[in-house]
Amino acid sequence: MASLKIMATAYANSMGDSTEELLRRWYESLVAEEKCRPGSTTWDIYRRWVLDFSKSTGVSLGEFLEMPNEGKKELLKRYVLVLKERGLSTNTRAQALAAVKSFLRHNDVFVQFSVKTEAPMPKDLVRPEEILELLRALEARPTPVTVATAAFVLVAKDSGLSIATLLSLTWEGGSPYYVPIRVQLAKDLVPIHVRVRRVKTGVVHDSFIGPEGAWGLRRMLEYHRIDPARASGSIFPLDRKVIYMTMYRYSRRSGRAISPKDLRKFFITRMKLARTELHPAAWDIMVEHMAEHSVGRIQYAYFQSQLSPERLKEYYMASYGAIRLGYPP
Repeated sequence: MASLKIMATAYANSMGDSTEELLRRWYESLVAEEKCRPGSTTWDIYRRWVLDFSKSTGVSLGEFLEMPNEGKKELLKRYVLVLKERGLSTNTRAQALAAVKSFLRHNDVFVQFSVKTEAPMPKDLVRPEEILELLRALEARPTPVTVATAAFVLVAKDSGLSIATLLSLTWEGGSPYYVPIRVQLAKDLVPIHVRVRRVKTGVVHDSFIGPEGAWGLRRMLEYHRIDPARASGSIFPLDRKVIYMTMYRYSRRSGRAISPKDLRKFFITRMKLARTELHPAAWDIMVEHMAEHSVGRIQYAYFQSQLSPERLKEYYMASYGAIRLGYPP
């Protein structure tokens, strides 16, 4: 391990244009194959791990690519030992190796090397009372960031949409949007119909923003003194890191840190437990679809043909009590 540290020290300031060029080509390949979107967390994580691998082993990315496969395997083994020395979990080590192997694969290099993973410890579903505590804490200190975050929390738990999708939403909408959100909000339509196309799959998803999410959007516009009919640009003009940090800061005071993923899980789990006249299997598929999860094409095609967005909206509102918080009081 000492030799690796010496090599890493010598390498610390040696990164040149070739490394940046290799990273750029890898990034463009990932985006072209829709494995990540510009500015996504996926890219940040992958880039960090690949640079960490290069720094920890003292081998530049260009040199790594030129090695024979047996040499690559040996270096990967040594890197795993470095990660173990740091006390990183099994799944974190697997994530690091996945990033390095992705880099190799996008340079047409295939190495058979695997690291075991472990099932994550189950995390309790966030309770309505805990989300309410977060909202009250945000409302107690109104600033542009806290007001926008509160609106985000309400819309996220109402729709089940991912943080990436929510941060990409605009007031004006556009293809393949159904009706611009600002138009629906100005007309006091509830629920608000949101139609999005998931970047990774190209599949169009229909979801909804219920009464509490719509209230959060109006509260945010009122704070900025903006008429809903004149709202323009991004609905949530915040960086995802700001959303995560603000939610963490204001929720941990109640003893439970809440993340956007917790809100998505809240929507999916509680909506599935709500019963409609649909067969439970059909309703499960529709809930997954609203939350942008992939479902079997044949299954979805069959059930989707039976449900128009208007009909799905009726089932959504009939089940809304499962995700209602009673906010504002």
